[in-house]
Amino acid sequence: MADGILLRRSVLRPAVLPTVSFGPFQLLEAMPWLMFASAMRFVGYANPSLAGPAIVLASYAILLAFLLAARRMIEIADGTTQLGKLAFAGQLRLARRILGRIVLLFWMTLAVLVFALRESYRDAAA
Repeated sequence: MADGILLRRSVLRPAVLPTVSFGPFQLLEAMPWLMFASAMRFVGYANPSLAGPAIVLASYAILLAFLLAARRMIEIADGTTQLGKLAFAGQLRLARRILGRIVLLFWMTLAVLVFALRESYRDAAA
């Protein structure tokens, strides 16, 4: 009977991250996402037919690792953030929105560069 009560208390109690004093250990929770990103890149390079989805998954994983590290660094600096309260699905939605904006910025910058280079080549040819 006591084991059942102890089990229920441990299931209901939220997980508490350990307090560590050594700096690199504080960012250890981002490591699985970085490992996953590395594995996806290996899959993409080994099998070209899976390169597209593998690189997209690797990008999401790196962005999630960055979000975890950013949240931890904000907390270390005695700041407050709501990133830790997001569920996994919420973190994925946030990463997708951020990555979408990064990709949009990339394509807009590329379009401006192509337009500028085209104009400079046109002026040089004339």
